[in-house]
Amino acid sequence: MSGSAKITSIDAVENFRLALMKFNDNALRALMSIDEQTKRALHWFEHEAPTEWNMRIRKCHEDVERARSALDTCLTKKVGDNRPSCMEEKQALQAAKRRLAHAQEMLNVIRVWTTRIRQACDDYRGGVMGLRTTLDTRVPETVAMLSRTVRALDSYTEQSREKNDSSSAPKPSVQPETTSDEIKP
Repeated sequence: MSGSAKITSIDAVENFRLALMKFNDNALRALMSIDEQTKRALHWFEHEAPTEWNMRIRKCHEDVERARSALDTCLTKKVGDNRPSCMEEKQALQAAKRRLAHAQEMLNVIRVWTTRIRQACDDYRGGVMGLRTTLDTRVPETVAMLSRTVRALDSYTEQSREKNDSSSAPKPSVQPETTSDEIKP
């Protein structure tokens, strides 16, 4: 890029450089924060949630077995010639089976969403790659170029000031030329 620019304020260039540095710092921190949040979310879906729901499934299996055992015990009892209805035990078994089915369904939901979230994280990383490259390389290059520009402009204005100062300084007085009448032998 060649050509000229009309720069009316070196301070404006310096302020822009400082603002660009601040933007770069804030943007990089924001990306790091988002990266950490996505890693935590993905870790939760990949590890913590399946572990939690597998534990709940095991507990629900135990609850179903206890409820089934209680129902079997109830069905084998006789009160006189009558068998008890065992309604409470049947309801407890059905409730335990529902909780087990819910826990299994939740584990399946977690697996489906883990795949979706992993894909979304990959898409996000791909989408911000250009921004990250710009923030990591292009912005620092631009900041360095602006620093050089400010130094060059400061140097130029200092030289111009010195030149103006030397041209406006009083000139040494020059002796008038002497005429032949003034010359004495």
